[in-house]
Amino acid sequence: MAAPKAAKSGLEARRPVASAKRPNVLIVLLDTASARFLSSYGYPDPTSPLMDRLAAEGTRFAYCYGNGPWTPPAHASLFTGTPSIVHKMNHDHINPQTKKMFDKVRFKAGHPTLANILGANGYQTVGICGNDWVGSKSNMCAGFQTWDNLRGSAGPAAEAAPKPAKSANRSAERAFAWADAKYDSAKPFFMFVNYLTPHLRRDPPEKYRRQFVKGRVPKYLHEISSKNCFHYIWNGLLKKEDMPIFNRLYAALIRQTDDQIGELLGGLKKRGMMDDTIVIVCADHGDENGEHNLLDHQLCVYNTLIHVPLIFWHPRLVPAGRVEEKPVQLSDVAPTVLDLVGLKAERKRQPQMEGLNLLTEVPARKSPRPIVAEHGVPRLIIRNALPDVSPEQYERYLRRLKAIVWDGWKYIWSSDGADELYDIGSDPMETTNLIREQPKKAKDLAARLAKWVEAHGETLERDKKRPKL
Repeated sequence: MAAPKAAKSGLEARRPVASAKRPNVLIVLLDTASARFLSSYGYPDPTSPLMDRLAAEGTRFAYCYGNGPWTPPAHASLFTGTPSIVHKMNHDHINPQTKKMFDKVRFKAGHPTLANILGANGYQTVGICGNDWVGSKSNMCAGFQTWDNLRGSAGPAAEAAPKPAKSANRSAERAFAWADAKYDSAKPFFMFVNYLTPHLRRDPPEKYRRQFVKGRVPKYLHEISSKNCFHYIWNGLLKKEDMPIFNRLYAALIRQTDDQIGELLGGLKKRGMMDDTIVIVCADHGDENGEHNLLDHQLCVYNTLIHVPLIFWHPRLVPAGRVEEKPVQLSDVAPTVLDLVGLKAERKRQPQMEGLNLLTEVPARKSPRPIVAEHGVPRLIIRNALPDVSPEQYERYLRRLKAIVWDGWKYIWSSDGADELYDIGSDPMETTNLIREQPKKAKDLAARLAKWVEAHGETLERDKKRPKL
């Protein structure tokens, strides 16, 4: 998939860089953005002009997969360079007594994060994120010297950033407030910014809605949320004729986020903070927009959820105009960053960091490697949907999933035995399950997945009975 021609990003002009100072690192994450909704990934309308320009001037990864289909596992893999089977941040970690997520098993210090490692090597580290699953709920903000959850409180072991005036782009304003009050230009910085804009609900500002939706939008489409979405789709309340509008509202939110990212980068540039900064744009997961009779995320590991955008940009350190077609994962980001900023020795001291360098090791590979996404029993999101959905509607989703992508194919192992196989080269939306038509291919991928799981000290075990909610 060739990168589109695009105007310059406006970041290319910069002052000479002092060799004694390591490059800055800026990770901008779109929370809930399917790759296929970015124009540089094939969306027919201009949803992402700024991100497209960064891709044209940097390296875009055509097939990046999240290590899990929702926020905690994806962020944990991004921060640590490890798969879910190592960091254990998944749905299986519900305390059976309290029914709460992560109140007993939380993100542990045994998995050093980028913030830990960069902070220990002279970086100022700041995280700005409105998603509580990345903050105090899971303790993934540990290691950031400053953590701003956009709700006025800081996560554990982190200092809250100064509060700016309210605006439509709170993340950028919080970043600017931190920069104006705390940034030390003598030190490199690592900044992580999570944009929740694409997340349900589908209610973009009128400016963006008009770009993508012509005519009236049924009011109820704006009311669909993570808590009621299954009620709408499983009970037939989301009308088939309204699905194209629902999808285009999502595209409008991607377009809004693109402008927000542009404002963030522009403000940092005005403050002299982009002169030697590695920019990484990615998403943690995508969203179901009616495909597979689902909405939101967390109930499957289809590409609608785990195929995410990934773009690296830097005028010297990142190849320009390159598109990497080999499959990669979010867990490859952390080791790549450590190598780029000259901390290869630190990377070697992290044996659990399984990811590869996206710019050197991935292109050099001559054979495929297992790309694996995992998902635990999604009790939490189903509980949130009660009492508006019935056991007959949700019980089939009470199972564990592991998917392996290998050489153009994708095999999904399910703990209830309902395995699936897709030729994602010709069927990227996974509409035709070939598990019966291709038994040899299914057996081969199942064996590769089992080998990968066993290498991590576990085995693939089927459920003896359906897990309880």
